[in-house]
Amino acid sequence: MSPKYGIMANQRPKILMLGWEYPPYMTGGLGVACQGLVNALLPYVKLSFFLPKTSANPPRNGVQFVGMNHAHLPKVENGETISSYEKQYIEVFLHPYEEEYGEETPDKQQFIKELPTATDFSKADLYEGDLFSKVKDFAHYSLALIYDKHFDIIHAHDWMTFPAALAIRNRTGKPLVLHVHSTEYDRKGKESKGWVYELEKTAMQAADYIIAVSHYTAKIIREHYEIPIHKVIPVHNSTDIRIVPSEPKSFPEKLITFAGRITPQKNPKAFLDIATKVLEDYDNVRFVIAGIGSELPVLMQAVAARELSHKIHFTGYVEREYMEKLYAMTDIFVMPSISEPFGIAALEAARYGIPVLTSRNCGVLDILKGAFTADHKDIELFADYILTLLEAPELAARTGIQLATSTENTSWTKAAEAVLEIYQMLMKQPEYNPSDKINEKYFLLTNDDNPTI
Repeated sequence: MSPKYGIMANQRPKILMLGWEYPPYMTGGLGVACQGLVNALLPYVKLSFFLPKTSANPPRNGVQFVGMNHAHLPKVENGETISSYEKQYIEVFLHPYEEEYGEETPDKQQFIKELPTATDFSKADLYEGDLFSKVKDFAHYSLALIYDKHFDIIHAHDWMTFPAALAIRNRTGKPLVLHVHSTEYDRKGKESKGWVYELEKTAMQAADYIIAVSHYTAKIIREHYEIPIHKVIPVHNSTDIRIVPSEPKSFPEKLITFAGRITPQKNPKAFLDIATKVLEDYDNVRFVIAGIGSELPVLMQAVAARELSHKIHFTGYVEREYMEKLYAMTDIFVMPSISEPFGIAALEAARYGIPVLTSRNCGVLDILKGAFTADHKDIELFADYILTLLEAPELAARTGIQLATSTENTSWTKAAEAVLEIYQMLMKQPEYNPSDKINEKYFLLTNDDNPTI
């Protein structure tokens, strides 16, 4: 890393990071991005990472991981922590908004709150079921667990962690960095301005800086969320994908791959329609859909109804090792997302020298030079691109080389350098005054709010 971080390395700022997924508990690019950034930051910061779910003994590597499914919560009596333990009912001051920061709580009983058992986080997928309750519980636990943590900066990834981040900021006055990997605009469209949008906007307004994973996402934050341009800093994701030598496939056909969460935002239905269109004109090809998500059962039924199960295959969730092998077998990669803030899977495919087709609403196009693009609804154009590449192997090879070359200047080290510059700026400015209250409903999310997510 650049010598200018020598002073930073000696100071080693303490970072409290909040995230929703991290290997091995993840379903998409968010966990990969968090891991890549954390590993690159570690020589220069001291880091505690709060997550809903970790293994019983998460890998440390210089990071203090705290999984809510294994959380040890503080027991407080007369304002003093006397022990820590796991139980269903805890006595802990969870409302830091009734009084000024640092003042003694006048009546402890009014602050006693009920929390579910911490192991509830281990019973379901991070994105399934009552996500609202999970977000609320994460905020409660996170606020309770900072009682013995000393940190300089709060760094929160995506909206699920924003209530916790706002609560901790309001309790401690520490600077807040929001890292936006995806927005409600991406998931629901520009007309969606419901509760999650309001939460995102409130958090962005309160944050000191907002890291956007691409210029595309930065533009959305500035225009759709009306956030001042000076607060929004694009920092591209990268990848640590290993290049695995290709092995002989067990089938002779070319392979076209889709990889990502199987959700409407990623537009897997379009990929199915593209595959169906290609198969009308070209038979020596197979398609694979790698990932899990809410749309998976519907997609599988559609493939069966079209009698294409022998040509379109589902892998479910793919571990890193097997994803690398899948890239090594892939001839063309397709990402037809309706709105894609970045697109780590496309970057990984490009690094393998695979021709990449994306929708035009993809942040990774900041980096990829030579990708084929189309409107996310344009099934015909996507299919034409694929047919052209299948029938012109020289063009496919040249495209793959150009794309691989365009990824050479990206790295998690460069991303970490940009983040460290943000940390340096925050270490030099006054801390936030906790008396400047923000609407409390975005902090601890009481049941009275009853938002629809």
